[in-house]
Amino acid sequence: MWGQRKGGEDVKDCPNCGAVVAAEAEYCPCGFPFPDDGSSLSGPKAARKVSARERRKANRRVPKKAGRSNEKFEAEVSDVLEQLEVATPATRSSSWLESGSSHAVTGQLMSCPACKAEISKRAGTCPKCGVDPFAKCGICGSRIRTGSSPCPECGDPDPFNP
Repeated sequence: MWGQRKGGEDVKDCPNCGAVVAAEAEYCPCGFPFPDDGSSLSGPKAARKVSARERRKANRRVPKKAGRSNEKFEAEVSDVLEQLEVATPATRSSSWLESGSSHAVTGQLMSCPACKAEISKRAGTCPKCGVDPFAKCGICGSRIRTGSSPCPECGDPDPFNP
């Protein structure tokens, strides 16, 4: 952990990330705090002995020049913020309103087999009459509309009489 560079400068290796830092450094650029007593604990053991308060201090003491440059990140953030300021929410086309349709998404409705009311294709029962618009095919067991023939899954011409 402790050593000297060629120039005579005292250095130490961070047990957490392996970076070479000055011997008098209290914290590594990765935020790892070095023990004050000069002991050489491994990264995970030392991290467990460091309190949460000391870890927060370590994160605050990381110099901005340590590691990667933040200039590119800050430029990207400012670009995104500019785009957010000038962005307008996308509006949906109101053509479905003008056509007189009561639902925005076409093709998602079907007729109830009993009362002929328009209901959602995902409805378990008709909200108007309470009839279940689906039945199971007697051959393959797939969920099909009541009264439909043949079965769209297995092709049985009479799916309700097995």
